[in-house]
Amino acid sequence: MSLISESDRVKTGIKGFDELIKGGFPSVGTYLVTGTSGTGKTLFGIEFLYRGIMLFDEPGIFIAMDEPPDKLRAHVKMSFGWDLEKLESEGKLAIVDAISSRVSAPSNEKYILRRGEIDSLLYKTANIIGELGAKRVVLDSIVSLAYQYDSIFDLRRDIQRLCYGISQLNCTFLITTEVPSGTNRLSRFDIEEFVVDGIILLKMDEENGGNIRRLSIVKMRGTDHDMKEHIFNITSDGIVVE
Repeated sequence: MSLISESDRVKTGIKGFDELIKGGFPSVGTYLVTGTSGTGKTLFGIEFLYRGIMLFDEPGIFIAMDEPPDKLRAHVKMSFGWDLEKLESEGKLAIVDAISSRVSAPSNEKYILRRGEIDSLLYKTANIIGELGAKRVVLDSIVSLAYQYDSIFDLRRDIQRLCYGISQLNCTFLITTEVPSGTNRLSRFDIEEFVVDGIILLKMDEENGGNIRRLSIVKMRGTDHDMKEHIFNITSDGIVVE
């Protein structure tokens, strides 16, 4: 039985999801959204921020390590009608370009992560939190951050440092990670699942000639949670969990 009050929870606003975790994430936690390619991980993170702003007046930060911010904005607006640029201009959302410097490309973004080191990432995030009063942070994805590491041991150490550092900034932190197809792994580097407070697993299975998306809560510290797999759909209004 969960002893966490409603005021100590962070509602995602994603249709059908909060009911699976008794009303929302325990606040100021770190949560892993994991799955194979194309399962909806980036969308889950974006919608977590968008609903936080629109429904709960909680500013957010999206650290884009996979997709350039301009493409992300265009895709989200075309697919769901969500105007991220407007939210940015209102000071409710910050999108950090963490990809351009890594591929030696120019960037006109307001927020740019010039170096990929954990210290730089934490420093930049802390500054933006202070500027916006952000309560939600999404990093998409931890796999791209790993490209700069030669040592898996250094990577695992810095993942721990990252999760701990963000937790000290009084924000709810979502990390996405991609796992290889055909495995039962929950993380790419065999460390993420041990340092986070919760794990959301997204799957896509082929059935009867089509694809079925499924979601399950593998782990959630501090609260009761649903243990079943649930079908979910990606609609023109975002994710809907059945």
